Amino acid sequence: HSAGRDRPYCVPGREVKDLISSYETLKPSEPKVISCHDNYDDGIAVTSVAEVERVAMAVRRRVLEYTLKNNGGYLSQACSSAETLATLYLRSLRLGPSVCPSIPGPFRGSPGPGIETRTGEGHNGDPTAPHLDRLIFSPVHYAVVLYSLLVEIG
Repeated sequence: HSAGRDRPYCVPGREVKDLISSYETLKPSEPKVISCHDNYDDGIAVTSVAEVERVAMAVRRRVLEYTLKNNGGYLSQACSSAETLATLYLRSLRLGPSVCPSIPGPFRGSPGPGIETRTGEGHNGDPTAPHLDRLIFSPVHYAVVLYSLLVEIG
């Protein structure tokens, strides 16, 4: 969260240097392909809690790096939602393999007359498959967290 020119990052009770040093103990995060659509065995999630925690920590690191590099961002959303999103994607949602290109086309503008709407629904599997779950995720303040999670899990 950008909080002003003299102190661009406000983290209650801790300075950014403390945050960085606590995250430096982690190995730099390379995307790890986790097959989200194969996380179930007879309806039971098989991804371990330790893996969910690892992914959540890696997501926080990615968002921290982004926030520092860009002099602002929504760091608190990453800190508060990383486990929730990692759990949804790795242990709860029934997702299929992506049917979309991994890099979306250029932004065409806000939907309106003459501008087609583009969604990311195909990234979670075939949007017409009745057996797959749907995640409607609308708060733009959490976009960096979601993108970081998707990069982390492949």
